Amino acid sequence: MIDSTFLRALSMAALISVSLPLSPLFAEDVEETTAAVEAQDSESQTPVVTDQIQVTDDWPVVPAVRILSRDELPEVPLGDGADLLRGVAGVSIGRMGGHGLEPRVRGLGEGSLNVQVDGAFVHGGCPNRMDPPTSFATPNAFDEVTVIKGVQSLRFGPGGTAGTVLFERNVPVFSEPTDWRAEIATAYGSWHKDPELGVDAALGVGKFFLRAQGGTRAFDSYEDGNGDVVRSAFESQHANLMLGYGKAETGQLELGIEAVRTDDALFAGAGMDSPEDAADTFRLKLRRSEPWIGLTDLRADLYYSAVDHLMDNYSLRQLTAPMAMRVPSTSDTTGGRASAERQVSDGLTLSIGFEYQENRRDALRYAGPNPEMIGMLQSVMWPDATLGQGGLFLEGVQSLGTNSRLVLGGRFDRFTADARKADVKPAGMNRSPNQLYELYYGYQSEDWSAAEWSGLIRYERFLKPQLTLFTGLSRSARAADTTERYLGSNNM
Repeated sequence: MIDSTFLRALSMAALISVSLPLSPLFAEDVEETTAAVEAQDSESQTPVVTDQIQVTDDWPVVPAVRILSRDELPEVPLGDGADLLRGVAGVSIGRMGGHGLEPRVRGLGEGSLNVQVDGAFVHGGCPNRMDPPTSFATPNAFDEVTVIKGVQSLRFGPGGTAGTVLFERNVPVFSEPTDWRAEIATAYGSWHKDPELGVDAALGVGKFFLRAQGGTRAFDSYEDGNGDVVRSAFESQHANLMLGYGKAETGQLELGIEAVRTDDALFAGAGMDSPEDAADTFRLKLRRSEPWIGLTDLRADLYYSAVDHLMDNYSLRQLTAPMAMRVPSTSDTTGGRASAERQVSDGLTLSIGFEYQENRRDALRYAGPNPEMIGMLQSVMWPDATLGQGGLFLEGVQSLGTNSRLVLGGRFDRFTADARKADVKPAGMNRSPNQLYELYYGYQSEDWSAAEWSGLIRYERFLKPQLTLFTGLSRSARAADTTERYLGSNNM
């Protein structure tokens, strides 16, 4: 793990320009015609650094998402990346505290919602979902946020019945062969413990580019309308480094390293708090915009994310439970994908790609009569479980004149699952995971695999700006996640 001292040092770096205030933005739905989208794309430029999030709406066209300017929205603190989605119609947010918000699209969330953080899947390390994937998307660290409701494409992983959320960063663009830009932004409100600080800097030398980001935030608990304190405080720091070669208009190779830390997070809606949550993500991206052997928009991504999480019921609150408990847990994800497009005719574009993802999670709950005597293994909550997935997809978009199009797609996925600690017996009368499964379900865990297919047919007609008529039929399949499949907890 990257030391948090490095994060604070980067966040406090002295830079040149100041922009006040720093506040990521909410979103609202805007459905645009193809012509309007193309016109907007031709006029827009990729920003180097910015304190405002811009929306990507070139694909898919429906529904596009526009991020409002800050002046149009109330100045409120944002707990994490999920807070950016509050203004999107059909999106609701659940919370246990001020951080770790849980987004739902049309009532569905968790494993039904695919979330990519700058091209990577980052799965949280908490069995109680104190850190869903959007909690690793620091609000002021991304240039674009795309919300896709429901199954409108098969490109972004299996399942996605609720939809897909993409947090993305742009490649720096410079006007001179050697150029640099830097920005520092800050904000302070009544809920802040300390001023919020964000840094975004970019350097370009020929075809080489470097972009560095950092930030720190500290929020206090707030008082409700009755004057009661709601436990929701947390502190967080993030740092991101992007090093690459190439140009956005032709293609580039990029290496990224990102660290996100959340400390002393209080959760009024849970029986525990989280003293520590740390995520390190490594990314390697290859993009090629110029045609190659008849293919366009070639993309390849490799990523690895490591999450370490700790929750307990005594370090950040008064111990009122019969036993002091702590749960250290880990979640490591390795994955990659490759895709390309081919223009078959003037009106037909085919997309093809494959991806692989493997997530390994482990969580043990320890207990003791007091915080100084916690040494008894009480539950194997995640039994060192590994879930794997590999998939292929083929998708075509057929233009039907200037105002309508037809989307057809198919996807094949193979899923696997196993648990290495299913027979580990906790202390005393506590049961092992397999004993718990036998007690409640009537069977024990076994290595599992399955092959599933997904399909999509969708017709879209653009009637006028901000009005689109569409109808579709889809089938999507996903595997149960680690908590759904393997959670084991010895309770009274």
